[in-house]
Amino acid sequence: MSNKSQERPTSKHLADIVVEHNPQARITHQLARQLEPYLPITSIEKIAEELSEVDVDKHRLPFKMFIPHISKDLFPIKDVEDLVQKLSTGVRQALALAHTPSFSIKNQAIAELLATSLQGEPRRRSAIPVAYYTGPSSSEPGCEKGGE
Repeated sequence: MSNKSQERPTSKHLADIVVEHNPQARITHQLARQLEPYLPITSIEKIAEELSEVDVDKHRLPFKMFIPHISKDLFPIKDVEDLVQKLSTGVRQALALAHTPSFSIKNQAIAELLATSLQGEPRRRSAIPVAYYTGPSSSEPGCEKGGE
């Protein structure tokens, strides 16, 4: 590849385009930007005292709705890298779970958010089991690489 192609001016940076077109990356980025000012985060309760809502894809969601789904063993969150790693894992798992046929969504904003996360790919499901995507940070039983 020549240096000319690398110097080409673009209206968007590559990372911005990737985030825009990848629901997991987009949601993780949006949440991380809102949570970053609270670092280090010692507990979910501490954040809930200061943050009443989060904005995700133009949806205002009450932060307290996430509390029952966030494990206390994720804390403390010490820095931005730790935050993004844990958020990314959580968003990936939430999107996979929410797109299973047996999972019902009662919150309208969440239903709309999930619908846009599969925009252009209605009812498409991954052929690879979710367990393959959990990564090294997963400590949940049954979520080891390869479902072992």
